[in-house]
Amino acid sequence: MKKTIKTLGFSMIILLGADLFCYGADASFNEQLDSMETFYQGTPPAPADTGRSVSLSDLPSPLQHMIEQANTDFLDQVFTRLNNLLNEEAADLYRILDFIPASGPGVYGERLEKTIQQASSLLILSERALDDLYHYLDWYGENDWQQRFGVTGFYERIRQMRRSSIVYHAILTCYQTSLCTWRGECDKQISRVLKDRLTHLEEYYESFNTKSDLIVDKQMVGLWMLRLERLLAAYEPSTIEALNRHLQSIKRLSLPADLEYEYRLESLRCGALIIDDQQIWQKTKLITAIRQNISWLHAHKEEIKKYPQCLLQIYLFEYKLDSAEPGDFAAREKLKMVFNRLYSLDRQYPQCHDFIQAFIVGTMTELFEGIEPSDDATDRFTQSWGDYELLVLGSFYLTAEPAHYPEAITLYKSFLRTRPAANTYSPLVLYCLGYGHYRLGIAHGLSADEQHSIRTMTTAIRYWIQLAVDYPQWSITTETLRVITPLGDGLDSSRAADQAGSLAYYLYTIDPEQNTDLILRSLKILVGEIKPGHTEPEGIYAHTETARKYRYYYALILQAGQQYLQAAAMFSAVPGNDEHKFTARYYAALNRYQHESQMDLSRSQLSKEYQPLISELFSLISECPEISTKIKALYLAIQLSLEAEQTEVAVENTARLLEIIPWDDSWVKLILNLLGREQTVLLQYHAQDDTPKLEQSLKPATVLAQKLYSFLKDQPEDEMYPSALRFTLEYMVLCTLHSNVKECLCEFSEVRSLLETADRAEGAINQLWLTRCRALLAFAEGRYQESQEHWYRIRQSLQDNPDADDEMSRYLWWEARIFGLRCLLARGQSEEAAHVIEVVLRTHPDYHGPWRTRLEQLKIQAGQKE
Repeated sequence: MKKTIKTLGFSMIILLGADLFCYGADASFNEQLDSMETFYQGTPPAPADTGRSVSLSDLPSPLQHMIEQANTDFLDQVFTRLNNLLNEEAADLYRILDFIPASGPGVYGERLEKTIQQASSLLILSERALDDLYHYLDWYGENDWQQRFGVTGFYERIRQMRRSSIVYHAILTCYQTSLCTWRGECDKQISRVLKDRLTHLEEYYESFNTKSDLIVDKQMVGLWMLRLERLLAAYEPSTIEALNRHLQSIKRLSLPADLEYEYRLESLRCGALIIDDQQIWQKTKLITAIRQNISWLHAHKEEIKKYPQCLLQIYLFEYKLDSAEPGDFAAREKLKMVFNRLYSLDRQYPQCHDFIQAFIVGTMTELFEGIEPSDDATDRFTQSWGDYELLVLGSFYLTAEPAHYPEAITLYKSFLRTRPAANTYSPLVLYCLGYGHYRLGIAHGLSADEQHSIRTMTTAIRYWIQLAVDYPQWSITTETLRVITPLGDGLDSSRAADQAGSLAYYLYTIDPEQNTDLILRSLKILVGEIKPGHTEPEGIYAHTETARKYRYYYALILQAGQQYLQAAAMFSAVPGNDEHKFTARYYAALNRYQHESQMDLSRSQLSKEYQPLISELFSLISECPEISTKIKALYLAIQLSLEAEQTEVAVENTARLLEIIPWDDSWVKLILNLLGREQTVLLQYHAQDDTPKLEQSLKPATVLAQKLYSFLKDQPEDEMYPSALRFTLEYMVLCTLHSNVKECLCEFSEVRSLLETADRAEGAINQLWLTRCRALLAFAEGRYQESQEHWYRIRQSLQDNPDADDEMSRYLWWEARIFGLRCLLARGQSEEAAHVIEVVLRTHPDYHGPWRTRLEQLKIQAGQKE
């Protein structure tokens, strides 16, 4: 298919400083480029003769596609990328590199070297492709050659691209020579390479015609010729005369402002080559010329695309020409003047920032590292220089790869010693000192020097605290951020407080015994303090997001230090959206309990104080999704209930909550204790025949006992098993006496089965107590004769035992007597029952225990039945 090629002027190829479209190629172009690289990596370069023939199949697929479509789009993209690498990225680095001391940051030299390598690879690739295309077109034998490649301009375009490679080689050589000179690595071959490139460029320059649309391009080529000549003259002084003639020949040219600046600068740089150190007037004359050109640059600032970079370049050129030895007083004063100039330029033009700082760092590191390692020498140094350059140097030490934290710390500490506290940059220096010590502490930690690491990080905390306390309103300005801040935006006193507090807590987790006072102080500054009668912390930073987050951690440390009241208040202030909110609620209750348990309170006072805590804990258990917190809260709630003599409340809530909380082994002893306490209450209600209260308390207690027994029944060897069996059996037997409880908790068959289990317990269960359970079950089932016999055996056993004089024995005796009487009445033997009651009343006239009321009631029942 025939296709007309877009005619791209030669200016698209080599026009320096022109606006170029982005060379970020799409995926298709990158794939073609990879295909080309792969093809030529496996194919040795062809001989340089012009007589070789190339067939279409000899070419890589992107070139075949170009020929089939009769367009140069692919190579146009390659050259566009080349142009951007050389005339945009590398040009900025080349413009400044000569004036940045090589002892400073090496990143700019590395960036230029990388750009040169990328451009060189593209240039070699494009030259091989153009060479193959050129030879293919020369040997093309089809009859439509003129139509396909002549009329469309394809052939001429390929020739033009081959010629433009000469210019790119010259540019690359200039960059490579400047980079080698900057590094002090130039060898003896450099002159030969420069001469070779200059010869090819001169030939190309002479081949230009005088068409007006190519004048600018010819002037650009002339500029690179001039640069090559200047570089060569530095190695071969004999070429300076030719260089001067070239300079004279271009003075009469009328040039655009951008290009005229470049020629003016080259003229000045060439003039610096012929200065004789003995002829002061020569240097003076050249400095005057430089200043005239600075004025010219100011006058044309609107016409020059990269005016800020150009101004920086000529400022540094003037300083370099006019500077003396670094230790010389005059030289130091000149350097101060240029630093002031650069500071203003930096503030006004952010695009110059990196290069300005590179120059300052390169100059200042050499001076700083040459002084004696003592506070006096360091202070004399910092007193000699301004804030700006010192802080730029400190920024470099903090952020270089690798960083130089000790040097940064030394410099910043001297800055504070030699400046008043009211210095604008004192807060920033405090922040940087904290950061430097923090990073140094990390480095020590990585090197397994833990103690040194902790000491260094502790120092970081102190500096951040000092900043937070002494300068609470400080925040970094846009100007400071752009010019001298190495650590990004968002720097302020709040951030210092945040970092001091978070680092303090980190150190606490490593070793709670060290630096406790400092850790507490830093967290108090961050989180704030809760005053009596208040619920929220108050302080300068108390309502920042980090402060709210660290309320929980601060409270943990207060708790560890037994400051229970303050810890409880801080736990209560943990925000509702905090991930620790439920744990905090538990700890708040725990700390209030620990505080109150230390006070000398009566039982009734404790009951009053504990009631809100118990309510809060049971509320927490219901709402909290975390099982571990539920368990801890339940454990504490039971403990508080027992201490407050609220056993029934504890049993009821525990029984209810165990239906929704997984069992935990640690509860066994606690629940046994709880059931033992509840047993006393149940026995009292049972004796008093207080059916409503007995049923209300019996149900949760039985549920709890069943839960415990269910856990232990498969572990009969456990020492807790007999107690669990006893409580479960006793409560279930009591349930059989009360239908409201029995119907929902047990059947007679279950109780009989449990009794059989108790029988097999081989003496682990008290036989008298077991007889009691049989008697109660028989009574509940209406087997009154059997029940009466069991009760009789119990009374006989107690009467025959001289040691049976304790409270429980007396209880069992009275229970056996009362239920024996009930059995008589149930069997219709009311007369006998009445006689027995009279005997009991006569033989125990002073008894007024819980069974007395039951006995009086039975007397009335027996009389009524008579």
